[in-house]
Amino acid sequence: MKTVLGISVLATLLFVGCHRAPDVVPAAAQYYYNGTGQAPSAARHDPLAAYLVQTPAATLDITAKTTYVDPFTVGASITASVDGRADTTFALLASADEQHFLLRLPGSGPHEVELVEGAQIRPNEQGPVLFTSITGVSVPRGQALTVVPLRRTTEGIVVFGDSRTVGGAGTRTSRDAWPVQLRHLRRADVYVTGYASLQLGAHLGTAARQDSLTHEISQRLAPYTVKTLWLEAGVNDYLSATYSPDQLTAYYRQWLPKVRAAIPGVRVYLQTDLWKRGEQANKLGFSLPQYRVGEEAGASADAVVVDGRALADSTTLQDGVHQTAAGDAGIARKVNAVLGPR
Repeated sequence: MKTVLGISVLATLLFVGCHRAPDVVPAAAQYYYNGTGQAPSAARHDPLAAYLVQTPAATLDITAKTTYVDPFTVGASITASVDGRADTTFALLASADEQHFLLRLPGSGPHEVELVEGAQIRPNEQGPVLFTSITGVSVPRGQALTVVPLRRTTEGIVVFGDSRTVGGAGTRTSRDAWPVQLRHLRRADVYVTGYASLQLGAHLGTAARQDSLTHEISQRLAPYTVKTLWLEAGVNDYLSATYSPDQLTAYYRQWLPKVRAAIPGVRVYLQTDLWKRGEQANKLGFSLPQYRVGEEAGASADAVVVDGRALADSTTLQDGVHQTAAGDAGIARKVNAVLGPR
């Protein structure tokens, strides 16, 4: 028999015959519950959301579900890291049903298991976001189980980006995406907002959307002393030929002062587009280098510009657009260097 940790009580320490079931986790753990203070559920969380499970048990049963459908399966995975070492990545079938995965824990406990959900994708800006969620964990009856903040830190980082942020088609996003690797390198709370196929213009094209995104980022960074926003988007505006470089310049110039006003002391880094195989003019007549110029011009005095081409070169491209796992690891190291000492 098993003691099952219900979705609304993941932050509770369970023992045989005696358990408490608070609905809200400590404030320090809120990031790992999508900023709401609630334990995981079948609802959509942040991309690459992370949880830390502590248990002396020898096995951990993980329940997850995904709304991914073929051929969009890039984020249909979860990754478990045991005691900061061995990684195990589980691939989910494209299905709406809950799926169970048994993780065997080595040697004697107690163990700390970091669980990371996969990326998200929106096949088109009018459709739903596809996602993967961890919906529960359980251990054998008689064993203790609790979820705690993954990191206790004064530094919060929000990364806003598209598929080149959350991971490409040839990687296990829950393991390889560069924000996940940055989280480990820096031991900081790294949030991700955005999804594969994101268009910057669609998010910043109106004052209402700018205000909504500003509020979301402000809420994420509110608990932290050191606040950082890293921006990486624009390639889909180029690929779809929906927005021009001048429009991206204008949107950034309208939005970034709002961010500065809403989040005093925030450090803002605007990363221009990474390398892409083939950067010729799109249907609007603009090349990708012209979009980089537009992005840089949008920074004005409100952001530090980071040349995306310096973070990863074309030799680590897996499909002409996205990086390999090794390329993402290199980006994480270079972003960490740009951010400097904690």
